[in-house]
Amino acid sequence: MPRRTAGHQADPNFERDRIGPAPHRTGPTWKQFLTAQARGILAVDFIHVDTVLLRRIYALIVIEHGTRRVHLAGITANPDAALTTQAARNLLMDLGQRAASVRFLIRDRAGQFTDAFDAVFTAEWIRILASPPQAPRANAICERIIGTLHRELSGRLLIVNEHHLRQVLTEYLRHYNSARPHRALGQLAPAQTDARPPQINLAEHRIRRKQVLGGLTHEYQVADLTAPGRYQKTQVTTAIVYSSPTGVLGPQPGGCFIDHPEDDRQVVLDGATDLQNLVHRFTHRSGSESFTTG
Repeated sequence: MPRRTAGHQADPNFERDRIGPAPHRTGPTWKQFLTAQARGILAVDFIHVDTVLLRRIYALIVIEHGTRRVHLAGITANPDAALTTQAARNLLMDLGQRAASVRFLIRDRAGQFTDAFDAVFTAEWIRILASPPQAPRANAICERIIGTLHRELSGRLLIVNEHHLRQVLTEYLRHYNSARPHRALGQLAPAQTDARPPQINLAEHRIRRKQVLGGLTHEYQVADLTAPGRYQKTQVTTAIVYSSPTGVLGPQPGGCFIDHPEDDRQVVLDGATDLQNLVHRFTHRSGSESFTTG
């Protein structure tokens, strides 16, 4: 019921129909709408990065709400309508058949998103939802990925130019889409949303660590050492033979554990340098990082 205030009388139609104030009318909230329509929503926004030469570069980021998959739509120092329009065409081509399931696109009211940009999506029956001015929470999921890129990438690396930024973003987004877990997806990566990974006991497997962006972050995978065409894990004991100063080779008892499919063998080493070369050779052939000597 509307409240009566001094000098004003409530509309009798509202009293008769018992229509409450607008915020209390029935209907989904914005959060409920985003959750219910997540599979059919795209969100787009710009992220800016300052280079070591004090030049600002912009990257156009697109995220799929349902899978949290992120796309790099374009990079430029001068974002304009032509860039965003061409980026929209490229994005729909990259989505392929998945574009048919998209129903909404959320964007802000920046001048780069012109009528030509909107027309690319409306031609595919995608409705444009422009967020209110100065309301970043209306595009919260896209703002969240932008914050993630600032914290985990641009805030920890020095970017030189557009080419460098494109390489860095391409590699990081590959890691983000294929290996980085997300709480909204049940600790799965975006690429795992359609087919859930098998349940395994990590205590029974070896874990392989892979560097991303030179060690800025890492990926962890189960080492499948029994797959066809791969080296299997075996324990190999060798007799390490060092060359003596007098030129007479004398065996030194010792053992090493390496990943190699062949039988035990005697290895002739010439000091610490040859030992390092042996480690490098065997670890690269076996695809393993572990090598211990006895």
